[in-house]
Amino acid sequence: MLNVERGSPTFAFPISRDIANPRIDFRSLVKANVRHRRLIAISTGACIVAGLLFALLAKPVYTAEGMLQIDARRVVQPPGRSSGAPEMTALDSAAIDSQVEILKSDQLSRDVITKLGLVTNPDFSSPSLIGSALTAIKRLIRGQPEATDDIPSAILKSFAERLDIKRLRDTYMVAIHFKAGTPELAATVTNVLMKTYLDHESDSRRNSIKLEITWLDERLASLRDDIATADKALRQASSGAGTQVDVSKLQREVESYRSIYQVFLDRYTASVQQMSFPFAQANIIAGARPPQDKSFPNTFVVLALSALGGLIIGVGITTFLELNDDTFRTPQQTEATLGRPVIGVLPPLTETVDPSNAGSPATPALLLRNAHRYAADRPMSRFVEGLRGLKTAVDAGLYDNGSRTLGVMSALPDEGASILAANLAYLIARGGKTVLLVDADQRAKTLTSALHTKNERDLADVLSDRSTLAEATWALGKNIAFIGSNQLLKPSEGYRELDPLAIQHFIDQAALEYDYVIVCLPPMAPLADLQAFAPAMGGLALVVRWGVTSQRMVRNILNVMPLVQDKVLGVVLSGVDLHRMAADTQYPLAMSERSSPARGLFSD
Repeated sequence: MLNVERGSPTFAFPISRDIANPRIDFRSLVKANVRHRRLIAISTGACIVAGLLFALLAKPVYTAEGMLQIDARRVVQPPGRSSGAPEMTALDSAAIDSQVEILKSDQLSRDVITKLGLVTNPDFSSPSLIGSALTAIKRLIRGQPEATDDIPSAILKSFAERLDIKRLRDTYMVAIHFKAGTPELAATVTNVLMKTYLDHESDSRRNSIKLEITWLDERLASLRDDIATADKALRQASSGAGTQVDVSKLQREVESYRSIYQVFLDRYTASVQQMSFPFAQANIIAGARPPQDKSFPNTFVVLALSALGGLIIGVGITTFLELNDDTFRTPQQTEATLGRPVIGVLPPLTETVDPSNAGSPATPALLLRNAHRYAADRPMSRFVEGLRGLKTAVDAGLYDNGSRTLGVMSALPDEGASILAANLAYLIARGGKTVLLVDADQRAKTLTSALHTKNERDLADVLSDRSTLAEATWALGKNIAFIGSNQLLKPSEGYRELDPLAIQHFIDQAALEYDYVIVCLPPMAPLADLQAFAPAMGGLALVVRWGVTSQRMVRNILNVMPLVQDKVLGVVLSGVDLHRMAADTQYPLAMSERSSPARGLFSD
């Protein structure tokens, strides 16, 4: 777990190392999503519920389908018509596309809207209460409203949006789809649209033939006059008034007129006959029927898209949280951020009731006291295993200077510095070494309150020479003594009493009488208090709370405290969820426990 080399406490990584651009690889992202699986599940579930409500409450839409065939070869060939006539050839792709555009035309839509009275249909318009009342009165007076050409643009736009016309590739088939709020209306509009198109196409063709007949009639009358004039000239020439050459020329002219006349007469006869033939350039292959199922919303598709959207939202939130997480999470991350090794990883304290007093009430004061002597009561716990590794790292860091004085500090209050200091002292004492535990946090006095010492002398008395070291110490047990901070000092008095020289003298004297001196220091925020103690310490252990303490805040504080920087032996992560860390970084779990860790002190 630990990799601390013996030697002076110098480190290769600067505190100011820039990690402003965090990166998350695919493997880390997968682990983060697994860790936040509850958030992703909630996001997905919420989106599915929202999608289900939408599918149940949304207005249903039904789509009817009809099929047209557009093919010039289906025209009935009238007598005398040549099979090679241009109008008898198959329509090319451009011609069919033109018919599709005619089906989509605004005029055809107007005719259908007018025939079906869609202007007043509730599915197309949502009139106000007053408008609905006026419409009802008009219906009572006039009956069904008459067709009108005054169609609002909103109705035309809605009709065009509901209509979908597509040509089937490489065929003469055209598929027509129309959406409406009821199956019957969707089918009716589709069928009326196809019938109206056929009527328009037939009327257009008939009008074209009528124009052709009128023109042919006029041309035939003109040709008859030309033939009569030519015959008269031929008869006069035949009576001897002209030469033989002139008679032959006139005969050819008469025959030419008669031949042209016969061609136009045949065309005229065919056109008149065509007026009575059933003519269709397009026909309905499949009429629209009322659809059985709604086309929107599709419940399965809505739920699938909702689940996918919820999953994407959950993963996005997880990624955002990971990229913006400024807290300490892994030993590797901590070492890269602060340039100091991680010398301890401590899980939360799970049970802080003394087994010998299991039946006594678990008051807050009792829980606090038991938390500070957890190592003495539960020496085989996972937390104490972490402390043993921490002690090994501390011994290695203090090896060369021969000192056994350690300051335990935290970045902010309530990060576990006092619990760590007290339990480390109990662990050392259990190993047969004498240890002096000192509460130097004269503001919070957490350690003093937890251990319930009754000595009236405290650290302030020793530093001001009002008491000797022996008079101020209080025996907590075998091999362990304690000096507390009992006096209620004002902030200004606290600053005056923290004399660095007095502190150095006190530490030197304590180091002569005890194997170890462990000082619980105030948090880093009160700079003056901490910097007064730092030079006297053989080394400092910095406690940061896993998943809570801000990396940037700790880094900024250390940057303005060079005396403290130089003394930091390493960092201790407190309140660590070892199972979660093991899943993220393959960090080895202490002992062989595999159950989920209970929450307690040090827990976030």
